Amino acid sequence: MATTRETQLLDALDHVMRVARSSRTMSRRMRWIQERCRCAIEGDDVTWRTIDLPRSAESVAAENSRLKGRITELERLNAKQETMLLALTMQQVPNDAEEA
Repeated sequence: MATTRETQLLDALDHVMRVARSSRTMSRRMRWIQERCRCAIEGDDVTWRTIDLPRSAESVAAENSRLKGRITELERLNAKQETMLLALTMQQVPNDAEEA
């Protein structure tokens, strides 16, 4: 028979699972929390370990920073290429004064 403390913990896990399930947006993190709670309630200590953990905030921030740097680099490269293309176009267009 479950003790009062065990009953409270099971109720808390069930509540967390229901809240995660009813989230308006079901993220990977919410699915992981829901499944982790379900496994704990059912005494399954194997299944939840096979579920991909959500990415940490630090890894997401690092990836965002890397991507922002790459975008800036590509924007600079694009501006440089546009300048070069404009310069080439200007050289190829005959001046009206030269034609007359």
